[in-house]
Amino acid sequence: MGMRTKKDGPRLYDDFSTIRKTPVRVRPLTSAISTLVRGRFLLPHLDSNQKPAESLFGRKPSQIRKLHRLANSVIVLDEVQALPHHLLLPILSGLRTLAEPPFNATVLLTSATQPEFQALSVWKHSTTHNAVDITEVIADPQPLFDRARRVNYQWRLDPPPTWQQIADEAATQPQALIVVNTVADARNLYRLLQHTGHAWHLSTRLCAEHRQAVLETVNSRLRAGEPPLLISTQLIEAGVDLSFPTVWRALAPADSLQQAAGRCNRNGEFPDDGIVIVFDPADGHMPPDYKISVGLTVEHFGTKPAELDDQRALARYYSALYRDLQLERTSRDKTTWPAGPTIQDNREKLDFRAVTDGPLIDAGTSTRRDKKKAFRMIDEESVPQVIAATPDEARHVDPLLTAISNGTITARTALRRLQPWTVQLATHIAQRSDVTPSIHNIIGNLGRWYGTYDWDPDTHRGTGLDENTLNTVL
Repeated sequence: MGMRTKKDGPRLYDDFSTIRKTPVRVRPLTSAISTLVRGRFLLPHLDSNQKPAESLFGRKPSQIRKLHRLANSVIVLDEVQALPHHLLLPILSGLRTLAEPPFNATVLLTSATQPEFQALSVWKHSTTHNAVDITEVIADPQPLFDRARRVNYQWRLDPPPTWQQIADEAATQPQALIVVNTVADARNLYRLLQHTGHAWHLSTRLCAEHRQAVLETVNSRLRAGEPPLLISTQLIEAGVDLSFPTVWRALAPADSLQQAAGRCNRNGEFPDDGIVIVFDPADGHMPPDYKISVGLTVEHFGTKPAELDDQRALARYYSALYRDLQLERTSRDKTTWPAGPTIQDNREKLDFRAVTDGPLIDAGTSTRRDKKKAFRMIDEESVPQVIAATPDEARHVDPLLTAISNGTITARTALRRLQPWTVQLATHIAQRSDVTPSIHNIIGNLGRWYGTYDWDPDTHRGTGLDENTLNTVL
């Protein structure tokens, strides 16, 4: 759906005829409003060479210096279901601002699992603004979903299978993708399937260069009719063009299940349709913030005949999700407010320090701020670790790291060249006493990893950086 400002307020169009009549500039995602990184939506990334910055809500000149370029432009936001729920209120409010004077931008939101944003107050009618007038680009998308359906779903929730049972069945399938919720689960299942001789692991514990090698190897085998079993985390659910006859997906929110299904019979090459098996592993794990959305997924889809691409059922699911997450909960005591309303309140008060850094925890006695209520697209802080799994890779990355230390090359230039061999490690893991000996600090929070990194350059197999199996060589 697309949003365009008119005199009566923001408007969403059902086709592009009006957009074409308006002189606009189309801004690419990486240089305008958004960047999709590992399935996560960063808003915005105005300069693809700088650290992703939440520029719409930033308070520093370096963050907002290119914001004016969005005026009279078409802003295309892909995979909008990946926007963090706790920040939906300020994000949708910010998009509304871009669609109104003086920006007068056109906003197009795209997703195979379109969220029910209009259920939230910032797009509803109020005493200060009209409701956002929404018209789908495709007026009735359900018949299109029905005609394009390429998979059949199987739900295996009760009794919950063990990883060993899943591995035993998957091993009998020549080509299958298994998507799980955590890196630890991906490692565990991969090791249970290594004996097949055609299993590969994919997660953010592999650097980008090695992830690309895995995808190319698996895709080549798929096209040749050879057997690959790919065990992956959620990162495969966005921007990856692979097609398997069978996809296993550990129980997750409804939008993630459908995104995983997009890797099954993707091109309609299997005339009997692909199979997507949704399972709840008895010994599996999931992120803490999945609890409510997973419960609603089972309620709206797992125990009912509704398909995951049923647009009416999906709208009910999203409305219930926003309600149960209490995104708009307010009370007299503002300290109990969740992040979204808190950020909106601080924006109205023009307290931009509180927006970006969080409100003061105790304004009378302390300068400490509540970072959980700051506008931050990525909650978990991480530190970049440069990987060299082979002597050839070491000969490439080590001179760059030396140049950074000596100041003979700018960090920005070097980091761009090092990006293919970089793994982001959560700060709390990097600070563990058993992990820190494996990290040689270069500059700032950039480190060279000397711990365990499981990778075979010939077969493109391995689990990558493993902080739990340390074998440090300095």
